[in-house]
Amino acid sequence: MTAAQAVAEIDVPNVRRPQVALVQFVKDWNRSDEVARRDLLAPPSSPGVSDRATAVVASVAHALADRDGGSIPTWVSEARAGEDITTCGAAIASPLGRRIVENAPVTCARHRVYFDKELLERR
Repeated sequence: MTAAQAVAEIDVPNVRRPQVALVQFVKDWNRSDEVARRDLLAPPSSPGVSDRATAVVASVAHALADRDGGSIPTWVSEARAGEDITTCGAAIASPLGRRIVENAPVTCARHRVYFDKELLERR
């Protein structure tokens, strides 16, 4: 699953939880070589895609690229949610939300989208 496909899936209300698309994106990333990873980071091109969905995928993509020493495209660098959110839907101020923020990769703060760093290890 490419970043663009993940954004499109996340942006459709009530179809799939964001975690499903994110896990598949991470699995595909972890199974890919450097050349294939560049293809996985092609920018979302669907008109009307929400900033939130783009920021969710960008946060994960940024953390993966940072971990693996890769560069990030401009769309990843610039994507930000309008408020601090978690990928699982937990409120940031809740005990679970606070734990997710504490265990999130440092790159999450740039996008205002937080997830547990263990997501990056999915194979």
